[in-house]
Amino acid sequence: IELLGITYKENTSDIRESPAIKIVKNLLAHFSNRKITLYDPHVTIKNLLGLKVENCLNFENNSIKIILVNHDKFKDISGEKVFKIKDLL
Repeated sequence: IELLGITYKENTSDIRESPAIKIVKNLLAHFSNRKITLYDPHVTIKNLLGLKVENCLNFENNSIKIILVNHDKFKDISGEKVFKIKDLL
């Protein structure tokens, strides 16, 4: 599972009170046996909740991608395994 965006709002680096953090916690609790990868080009932190935060997109072919924050960099990402969080709620 690849999660794109962990900031409070799009195109910022602020993660304080980000709803994405709660989503990451829930996924870790329910899918601890799966590999979860975080991507965010705007943050400088290297680790969140024990997961490495990548700043470069390096997708795996068979992974599910969930866009948590609509950063401009993610606007052109599409495919049958790409979901926006607002569509899943």
